[in-house]
Amino acid sequence: MLCKEILTSLANRPAPIALWGHSLGAWVAYEVAIALRVQTVSPVWLGVAAMPAPQLPKQFEAISHLPDQPFCTAIRAFGGTPDSLWQSPELLALILPALRRDFALREGFQWKNHAPLAIPITAWSGSQDRWASQSEVDAWGKCTTANFEHILLDGGHFFPFENSLSILQQIENALDSI
Repeated sequence: MLCKEILTSLANRPAPIALWGHSLGAWVAYEVAIALRVQTVSPVWLGVAAMPAPQLPKQFEAISHLPDQPFCTAIRAFGGTPDSLWQSPELLALILPALRRDFALREGFQWKNHAPLAIPITAWSGSQDRWASQSEVDAWGKCTTANFEHILLDGGHFFPFENSLSILQQIENALDSI
């Protein structure tokens, strides 16, 4: 459903299209790239960050079904969220349903043995990311027949927030080389 909504929003966009996704967004961007290649506008590049390659076995525990307190504890372990969020019942009431849907989407993801994409893929991993190891991110190379680059940056799962300027420059360089 999410991919269909994204495809609809891209339908009237001029080419070229480049896709980038962090964490669950990496899998979403990949699935959109797969769907786009059968349409008239195929993406020219895919960037993925902080997510194991989709063909790998799932190595994470399902948490979307947990009661609020254990669910929040599991989410906090990822880091990257300000303490003020966890101290505000009003904010939690707004955010928790969306977080649960995100994790349910991740938990329900089913790998389909797609033929590799024929576009370059750049993958980023964080040196201290406990949820997407360097080798798991490196496996994205099997998802393309074109160039693949794996960039290791300092940080945990949310390393893009600490390295945004560097990542933007790397994206610009990747797109300039197409």
